[in-house]
Amino acid sequence: MRCVTHRRQHQLCTEALTFRGATSSTVRDLGVILDTELSFGPHVNQLVSCCFHQLRRIKSSVRALPTEAAKQ
Repeated sequence: MRCVTHRRQHQLCTEALTFRGATSSTVRDLGVILDTELSFGPHVNQLVSCCFHQLRRIKSSVRALPTEAAKQ
């Protein structure tokens, strides 16, 4: 996989994408969300959101476990 270097960043399109009337400045490729600045900000935000969602699911299921299993 080749990463875009700073020298080649000027060759990338920085305009928002429009598809069927919806505008977006991000695109998902191989599970990674890329934005026009290549900052990974949207990807990190989405990843953190998913992690907190899974932690909330784990927290709510702990009550259903026996006490010794929950301690582990």
